Amino acid sequence: MSLLLRRGLEADRLSFTPEEGELIYVTDTKLIYVGDGVTAGGNLLSGGSTPGTPTYVLTRSSATVNEGSSVTITLTTTNVSNGTAVPYTITGTGITAADLGLGSLSGSFTVSSNSASLVINVANDFTTEGAETFTVTLNSITPAVTVSVSITDSSTSVIDGGGPGSTFDLVLDGGGPGSTFTVVIDGGTP
Repeated sequence: MSLLLRRGLEADRLSFTPEEGELIYVTDTKLIYVGDGVTAGGNLLSGGSTPGTPTYVLTRSSATVNEGSSVTITLTTTNVSNGTAVPYTITGTGITAADLGLGSLSGSFTVSSNSASLVINVANDFTTEGAETFTVTLNSITPAVTVSVSITDSSTSVIDGGGPGSTFDLVLDGGGPGSTFTVVIDGGTP
């Protein structure tokens, strides 16, 4: 039986060799004393625990967000050290980094006190796209850890100008089933 002792980047293996004819059982206990190497005796090492398996959970502040609003994605962990980078990727049909106010569709959460957050500011791009969904997935975590958010298309177009008697052609296109368009006519002379 052996024990690996590590200090910084250096490691030494300490072997326990049974006396001839001595059997070592899984339940056998050996006492380990650590000293300074000069003084007799030392301090008894005891206790300790095996680190638990890391866990990762993603949640969202809202299942649906309007264009022009924000949503917070929160990573909650257990048994993950502070400062650990947990990489993620964002996917979705037609979703771009600009749609989400991000420089990229990938990045890393940095764990602090078993938590990390990402605020996503969904752009109001004035482009009628219909409902969209994006998914945040933690990379290299098995089983997969994901969370999805639906974006409600709240695009509007502003036509400015004209005067009394002006005529505008308004074409509403690109909405999907269940889309709602609102037309506001303001100004002019009745």
